[in-house]
Amino acid sequence: MAEDSATHEAMRRAAVGSENLTGQRAPARALNDRIVELRRVPASQLKPHPENWRVHPQAQQNALAGVIAQVGIADAVLAYEPTPGELVLIDGHLRRETLGDTVVPVLVTDLTEAEARLVLATHDPLAAMAEQDDTLLKELLQQVTTNDEAVAELLQRLEVMAGVWNSDIDAIDQLEATNKAAPGVIKITFPEDVRNEVVQGVTQYVLEQGWLDVYVL
Repeated sequence: MAEDSATHEAMRRAAVGSENLTGQRAPARALNDRIVELRRVPASQLKPHPENWRVHPQAQQNALAGVIAQVGIADAVLAYEPTPGELVLIDGHLRRETLGDTVVPVLVTDLTEAEARLVLATHDPLAAMAEQDDTLLKELLQQVTTNDEAVAELLQRLEVMAGVWNSDIDAIDQLEATNKAAPGVIKITFPEDVRNEVVQGVTQYVLEQGWLDVYVL
């Protein structure tokens, strides 16, 4: 009797869970949820989109490999299925190249080719439109650690983006007029909409230091 009771309770909980899941899916479908399945397949079996326009530099490849080595796979790639069993990537091309035959989670959509092309064109740019809170980014970076060289370099770039400068920059103030610097270029990356402010600020600093052989382009 005790076993029958336990079995009945387990079946009841499973039924309730199924009802809850169905209840969650209904409004999601009403919002045009195009994810039809979470499937796990070897990364090498995923087909790259022939119109994928994103190019992944070596630094990005190394950083991704470093993060995966440290924490594992914590995100699903995105694909559509033009024919049964054929999964064409929309997002996750670098993970496909990096992971080879490793099994990865895939969000399979029912998008048409035209819809997949639209998502391919806008997926990364939409994420890049997000602005950052420098204070929160600084606080987050203070709590992040890694032993991977490529990931550490990525974190350093984020620190620069958040306005956290390496103290070695103070050495600039120790330069004297008689010092001779080797020819070189300092490249500053910034959003295009603040170009004028950045150029004006750097130019003003150069003038204040009296650096006559430094040019701001």
